[in-house]
Amino acid sequence: MMNDNFNVENPINENIEYAFKNLIFYVVVSTQLDIYKEQKTKFEKVLFEINKVCLFM
Repeated sequence: MMNDNFNVENPINENIEYAFKNLIFYVVVSTQLDIYKEQKTKFEKVLFEINKVCLFM
């Protein structure tokens, strides 16, 4: 569900969390789609970097 108050120019925790959740969702889904199979390792590297960032939160 899209947050009606989401605004990339308003870096409050709620907006950052919303954007981060969407980033993770679309990267994970992209690793599962056949149309992106050639880029799967790139998406997995992105997920690895996201995981490293999450460890410091």
